Amino acid sequence: MARNWGERRRNSFAAGRLAAAKALTAVGYRGRTILGITSDGLPAWPPGWMGSISHAETVATAVVVPAQSTEVSVLGIDLERIIAPGTAAEIATAIMPEALPGASGLTLAEEITRVFSAKEALYKALFPQTRQVRGFEAARVGWSRPCSHDPVTLKLTLTEDWGGEWLTGTSLTAFQVIGANHVVTVVWC
Repeated sequence: MARNWGERRRNSFAAGRLAAAKALTAVGYRGRTILGITSDGLPAWPPGWMGSISHAETVATAVVVPAQSTEVSVLGIDLERIIAPGTAAEIATAIMPEALPGASGLTLAEEITRVFSAKEALYKALFPQTRQVRGFEAARVGWSRPCSHDPVTLKLTLTEDWGGEWLTGTSLTAFQVIGANHVVTVVWC
């Protein structure tokens, strides 16, 4: 499969796999860290581990946890470059059909990038369990800022059943970090 990809895509894929290997090593995994690909294109994590990989251009990241963790049943990560303001305006209603842009108090570019990244991380978290393909309308965004000096946080609420225990109304928090003109989002539950 990877042989048919262009050089840029192969490099991005390799960077993601390297990030996954480093994440596995960092949490104490001592086996083979080169991940294969499952039949549906997901990373083939070592037995007893689950994780998620994301890459954007020349940057890659990964997160892993033991699969038997009692604290984590799903895990997804996404990395996105902050999109241009014009592009944000063009795609806002497709990415966030449930609300008018501006509810977060952030710039439109940051708001839409954060929502896009959060919904991508949600999809990456739930797809391995549910095998359900969903669009951006399958979750709505809620913004909060407990105090004026606190960062803006984002919560995702499912607007349709995704299968299994992931029913309409289920909410998950998107943990986000912004830096170097990128957003990194992790969703876990």
